[in-house]
Amino acid sequence: MNSFDKLYYENYHKVYRVALKMSGNAQNAMDIVQEVFLSLFDKLENGGEIIYPGTWLYKVTVNKCCDGLRKQMRFATLDVAAGNEFHEVTIEKQETRQIIEKALFELHPRERVIMVLYSEGFSYKEISEASGVKFQSVGKTISRILEKLEKKLKGLNNDLY
Repeated sequence: MNSFDKLYYENYHKVYRVALKMSGNAQNAMDIVQEVFLSLFDKLENGGEIIYPGTWLYKVTVNKCCDGLRKQMRFATLDVAAGNEFHEVTIEKQETRQIIEKALFELHPRERVIMVLYSEGFSYKEISEASGVKFQSVGKTISRILEKLEKKLKGLNNDLY
């Protein structure tokens, strides 16, 4: 197995989850993941060296997601994506998820990047490298974004609080 194959199999699902959370749409997420791995393949084929491939992949994923979000904001109003599965028992959970996703999509793309990486369990160092926020500022930035989200959620639906 060559280095590209190994990186692909080790990172595909993580990159997809980040792209899905950032884009809010499964088809867009798959397109983004394809672009990310094409970029990786091109870089490796052209003799490029990647010291920290995981961090590189997330940085490229975040950048491609932000590019897509900018295009979306230019051409359409924001449409919150519904969950992929429908179960009668979980209608309330779906409604809660939609409210949270709506609040996330109202954040600035850079803030959304940080929250998606944080929710995926990335370390502060990884969040810093992927988002461009100084390592020393990551914790405070997350705290401020959570406060902002809390205010948005209170405004969208008082039942959550």
